Amino acid sequence: MDAIILAAGRSRRFASDKLLTTINGKEMFRHILDILVNMQRRNRIDRLIFVTREGKVADIVRREYPLVTVVINQDPDRGISSSIRLGLLKLMARYDQIDIATSYEKKRTSEGCLFAVADQPYLRELSVGNLIDTWKLNRHLSLSDILGGDCGSDAGGGDAFGRESSGNGQCTRRFDNEEERGGQTDCLHIAACATPEAIGNPVIFDAKYYDELCRLHGDAGGKRVVMAHLRDTVLYPVLPMELRDIDKPEDAPAGG
Repeated sequence: MDAIILAAGRSRRFASDKLLTTINGKEMFRHILDILVNMQRRNRIDRLIFVTREGKVADIVRREYPLVTVVINQDPDRGISSSIRLGLLKLMARYDQIDIATSYEKKRTSEGCLFAVADQPYLRELSVGNLIDTWKLNRHLSLSDILGGDCGSDAGGGDAFGRESSGNGQCTRRFDNEEERGGQTDCLHIAACATPEAIGNPVIFDAKYYDELCRLHGDAGGKRVVMAHLRDTVLYPVLPMELRDIDKPEDAPAGG
């Protein structure tokens, strides 16, 4: 699995680059970056791409995170779809290389990609790890395995659909009736973090959705693809605070 962090926004509602705002002792963008770098070191993530604008954040990532590939979005005003496309194009270029030493085309493929944003500093590493496990599990299960499965967070409580959770840290999407099931017989190829009120980031997409993601325009993000394929989506329940993004100065805690 690969991962792309989307971090090219203009921060127009901030007086400065919000990603450099200190949250819980470190700059905002480092929270998700450190989580995914840790997973990369544990071989849970292969390639990690950071899409951003040219500037201080890009300089820091280049200097301090040598395993991370920085991709510059020269025109972020085209919307988040442009960052998604740039990240995927950079990712797929890796799998089109010719091995010069042996003169054969590399056969390795990207099985899927986790998309995250850089302004969710309260997201827990445990949740990201469980999301990856959930995607891998459901990607290889048939619908008969999935029906009736429990959906629970490590913290217990209700699942992403308001049902009681099992508290086992795993989440499999359940269908309550034949109409909701819609005749689906395939495995589930999308996994997203969610609360009972919203579906949010991170989201993991199987490689079969890369073309659709690259065809997005403007400010349409990956959620549009998720909503178009809900029957192919498993939701992993997280705490509401984890999906909280920092858009305005007042969203950030006083004193960092």
